[in-house]
Amino acid sequence: MDIFSFQKNTHLAAVYYNNKKSNLFRIKVDVTLVDLKHQLDQLNGRLKCRDARRVVNIERDVGEICSRFIRPRTFDEIAACMVEPEDNEDEVFNLSDP
Repeated sequence: MDIFSFQKNTHLAAVYYNNKKSNLFRIKVDVTLVDLKHQLDQLNGRLKCRDARRVVNIERDVGEICSRFIRPRTFDEIAACMVEPEDNEDEVFNLSDP
């Protein structure tokens, strides 16, 4: 289990490699462009050295990033994730009643 320490002046950001699925990294804020380039080089170095992927985009969208951490808590929420509705079927789920 990884234990991460709190770092001041950092934000969680989604880093995209070659327009594929994003990876979450913690980046420093309030830095110069030289420092940002150094951070990008460190991110590239954390991955496999033989990997030809390069950072193409960095986004800090709090809603999207936080939505990845939301887990279903009730039976209805779990059932809503597992059931695939048919084409003409209306979905009705009661998420407020545990």
